[in-house]
Amino acid sequence: MGKTFYDIDGNPLNILTSFRNSIKYEYHRDSESGAFYTTVLIPQTDVDGNKQYPFMMWPNYPNGGIESVLQMCTNRKFVAAINGAGIVAPYGEGVTVSGLPIGIVIQNGVLLQDHGNADPVAKTLTIDRNGTLGYAAQSVTAAQLIAQGVISTVSAYYPLVYNYKNIDEFEPDVAEHLLSTQMTSDAQRQAICQYENGDYLIITSEGRGFRGGGFFTGKRMQAVCKQYGVKFAYMLDGGGSASTVVGEKQLNHIYENTYGRVMPTYLVFNGTTSFKATND
Repeated sequence: MGKTFYDIDGNPLNILTSFRNSIKYEYHRDSESGAFYTTVLIPQTDVDGNKQYPFMMWPNYPNGGIESVLQMCTNRKFVAAINGAGIVAPYGEGVTVSGLPIGIVIQNGVLLQDHGNADPVAKTLTIDRNGTLGYAAQSVTAAQLIAQGVISTVSAYYPLVYNYKNIDEFEPDVAEHLLSTQMTSDAQRQAICQYENGDYLIITSEGRGFRGGGFFTGKRMQAVCKQYGVKFAYMLDGGGSASTVVGEKQLNHIYENTYGRVMPTYLVFNGTTSFKATND
């Protein structure tokens, strides 16, 4: 037995450290863009046959965020965590409280917020009871998602790869946005991906100038996801929100504040498939 882990309510979990030990992370430099980026491979099943899925967490519900990914993961001892949904301002350097998450927010099967798809391009990331990642079209309602067995949702950007195909091959609105100024800026980017066998891959790129490097455009992030052979990839919020934490270590550079940008929601791995709601 190793370090104590905790569930979504902060209760101790009696699990082995095999998930923590089996997480593989590596640092790379992209030969085409010159950007530095991190990959984190998180298994869905450990060597003992135990499973874990990511779930969305809004720890300060119904209010805005009060801690960064690093602070949240450190305080609650999760196996790994990344930023969740896009947020409504304020955010930025020196800000210690964030706004609310955008769009539809479902946490562990419970609807916490239904603002629809506030962004005309953003598509809702979905996680079902089997830990399978997917996305919902703009027209799909929160009630329909829950009826379909969706456990958690995040509204940030949109999928990059779906069933091994580039999303812009059949989603014209995404195709246009991938070439927009926002997606060609020199900010950091982040994607969560899934392989056919259920394992998860997180790719986090650094911004322009990190160690003298370049940067990923949205299209370059999509191309890199394809290089890793994933079945599904979804672009999360980037910029100062891009945070990838394993244990109590943030793997990518911190761009805002001492511990990173304060966020309202997160995608969390805790070594279990427990999806108990926090607002009971």
